[in-house]
Amino acid sequence: MRGVLLCMLLLFGTTIVAQFSFTLGTGAESVSMGRTSVCLDGPSAILGNQAAMIESNSFSLTANAARRYNIEGLDIFSIGAIYPTTLGQFGVSLQQYGFKGYKEQKFGLAY
Repeated sequence: MRGVLLCMLLLFGTTIVAQFSFTLGTGAESVSMGRTSVCLDGPSAILGNQAAMIESNSFSLTANAARRYNIEGLDIFSIGAIYPTTLGQFGVSLQQYGFKGYKEQKFGLAY
């Protein structure tokens, strides 16, 4: 019984993504580094590493689009903006994946 309970606790917080993850929406820079977004800075930081927005000293805008496996409907679009102020950097990001029958969207605000 303890073994079953332990297995359930270990697997309870596990997320498995088979087809899609929003890490692909971070643009060509991230994909060229093996789909990592932790080390991004500058305008690309808003899409995957919001803590690195502090490196932006001017208004920054980034937009990306990708088509997975060259199949219509497996399109990923993302746009992000960083606006620095005297209070700190503010950011907004929008990402969309899918087509008319199935669509995932992700909206983000960062400070």
